[in-house]
Amino acid sequence: MTAPGNNYFASFGASAGFSGTWNNAPPTGLFQYLGAPLGVRDVLDGTSNTVAFGEWRTGDFNNTKMSITDVVNIQTTVNGFGNNDPNSNMPFGAAALQAFIQTCQSSWAPVPSGTNLVNRSWLGEQWITGIPGRSLGNLLLPPNPNGIPNCMTCSGCGDFDSPGMFGLSSHHPGGANVCMADGSVRFLKNTTAIQVIWGIATRDQGEVVSADQY
Repeated sequence: MTAPGNNYFASFGASAGFSGTWNNAPPTGLFQYLGAPLGVRDVLDGTSNTVAFGEWRTGDFNNTKMSITDVVNIQTTVNGFGNNDPNSNMPFGAAALQAFIQTCQSSWAPVPSGTNLVNRSWLGEQWITGIPGRSLGNLLLPPNPNGIPNCMTCSGCGDFDSPGMFGLSSHHPGGANVCMADGSVRFLKNTTAIQVIWGIATRDQGEVVSADQY
């Protein structure tokens, strides 16, 4: 039976890593895997300025072709990005993120069907598993980044239990929806500056972001 799919994720911030037990680079968002519980008291940037949930397109559940909704597994870290390293969190790791994106793009396309594909096509398949690609995602890029796939780094992971990029996407023209920590829903434009995305993704880094910036 085909899973119905889940079009929304809980945000672990402007971070590649999702585990709250990683001391060198814990997630900067409202949610994380393991670690100390997070609450409203931890949202020092304000609940109206911090993303709690975001929208993504579910995978096509077809591993025989490369789709933009897939998660590409590059099976390696790039400049420490995603490896319990300060480069895993933005904005410190901005240069490492760009190198990671280039590697992801080159692994995703052009790759013809029938070759040794490195894609995983079940993004958003289930909500019950608290790992990236299932019910957790992050905000490293604006919505619907042109030609940039979701991407993971783990060579030994059988699922999505890997650091990486599991970001905003939608079928809406021009952007995607997010739910802020105060319960309000906002529409983020595809053209939103990346620094603004990082600012509203983090809970306690002191960024000042106004609604007219996205």
